Amino acid sequence: MGTEAEEILKKLPDLIRKDEEFRIRLFGIFVEHFPVREEYIEILRKLEEHDKKFEEMLAELREHRKILERHDKKLEGHDKKFEEIVAELKEHRRILEKHDKKF
Repeated sequence: MGTEAEEILKKLPDLIRKDEEFRIRLFGIFVEHFPVREEYIEILRKLEEHDKKFEEMLAELREHRKILERHDKKLEGHDKKFEEIVAELKEHRRILEKHDKKF
């Protein structure tokens, strides 16, 4: 911080206390450059709303994950059954080819 800023900071408390016009102008500068309390409260409220929505979305994603896991297990069962059917078909083909050779 430069010496000019340090000088201002030294004089600031006294100026705020003694000079009402200075205090009003300083407040205007703060309002222009920094959010006021109500704006902070609104920002916090909106952040809380976003947090709630985010938590809802996470819960929904978790539920979707559970559903997908159940579907994966079902598909694994179907894959196993399909492999059994393919094996049976191969066995039937082998038997049919054996019968064809006899005739």
